[in-house]
Amino acid sequence: MIDRTSSRILLALPLALTIGTTAGLAQDPAPSASAPAAPPAVAMLNDGWAEARLAGAQREGDTMTVRVRFYRAEGVEGSRVLYGTLSKSVWETDIYIVAGDKKYLLLKDSEGNAIAPANLMLDDDGPQAGAWYGTFPAPPAGEAAVLHLPAMEPLGPFPAP
Repeated sequence: MIDRTSSRILLALPLALTIGTTAGLAQDPAPSASAPAAPPAVAMLNDGWAEARLAGAQREGDTMTVRVRFYRAEGVEGSRVLYGTLSKSVWETDIYIVAGDKKYLLLKDSEGNAIAPANLMLDDDGPQAGAWYGTFPAPPAGEAAVLHLPAMEPLGPFPAP
């Protein structure tokens, strides 16, 4: 036989569990300082001389500027040229972004020149061997984008801003 105190506990237990579960769901847990960050987009030069790292992608209206930094591999010397001159054939075939099922070419300025450095040469003067930027039409925000540059693996994916 269940006494009066026991029956009150048995009746209150499901209610306490429901309230506790609901309260736990309503709370927004604080972000953990040790939560792993998304891995950065990286790629190697075809010969392994350096690693390219996405330094940033910034949207401005309907354009997106992508910045890349290059870091020498340990023990390598000399320099590398990814492209010596930014000719029309280079920026139309070797430098582009793929996002979704579309290919985005470098944009041109008012004089018809691609909006990117005139050449891309890397040196061994320090751990950072060089930097690059390029401005493209912006893919839809959040879409996975992959940057293609001459003489290296595709860089990405990274979310379009």
